[in-house]
Amino acid sequence: MTLQMTGKVVVAGTPTEGAYIRINGPSGDFVWEARTDADGEYKFNLPEGEWTVVAFAPGTEKHTQQYTLTSESDPLNIDLRPS
Repeated sequence: MTLQMTGKVVVAGTPTEGAYIRINGPSGDFVWEARTDADGEYKFNLPEGEWTVVAFAPGTEKHTQQYTLTSESDPLNIDLRPS
């Protein structure tokens, strides 16, 4: 079943347009990449499962975290830290 992974990226509380969101599969293989929209939002259509999410934007530290996508998953909001 394909589900929608959604979320918002902010830096210091401000939505960040153009941040990169990369999705890696359970084996660490690159799956997909997208950029956030003007409201800092992103979305992916992915199968249910375990994913590694990597987020970054110019002038920020890279953020990496595991995310379990299920039909009951909350949006994955990410607060990037300035570098």
